Amino acid sequence: QPVKVAKGRLVSIPYSLEMNDIIAYFVNQVPPHRYAELLKACFDQPYEEGAQSGTVMAFSLHAYAVGHPHRIAAFDEALAYITEHDDVWCATRREIAAWYKEHNYDQSVSFIEASSRGEIDTMGLTEDYLRHPVSASEWITTAMTDRRGRSRKPIEWPGGARVALWVVVALEFFPP
Repeated sequence: QPVKVAKGRLVSIPYSLEMNDIIAYFVNQVPPHRYAELLKACFDQPYEEGAQSGTVMAFSLHAYAVGHPHRIAAFDEALAYITEHDDVWCATRREIAAWYKEHNYDQSVSFIEASSRGEIDTMGLTEDYLRHPVSASEWITTAMTDRRGRSRKPIEWPGGARVALWVVVALEFFPP
């Protein structure tokens, strides 16, 4: 998502705080096997949506949380499940941002500007939609089409990947 700034180009990359291992383990008290199930489920939705337009999945890990022997196997299971899909691009945030800026930034800015002029219903939440909900994929298609029927170019990741996976490895230092 482009972010308007006075100078240069800035993009915001989606990040789920809920899938942060600290939040899952210590705030929500999620057991390791359930954390693995949650990561897989949180992957399945953007993977499905990625058939229409590339998506991003990001989650944060801390060595002192997920790295314990009783937790690492569950994480390894989830990561294996996610990366066994051929159309997942494992990337850093810089790689995702650079690709997006080069391939989608200008078109996305144009789409946002058209939306601010009222030419596009970016949410796709018409009264008809609220009465007759559709699948996530159908909603994305609706949200990517302006009122004149022009479609927004889908986000395409390298190699046709559906999902750009960003694993945030949090390295923290707490001085004595």
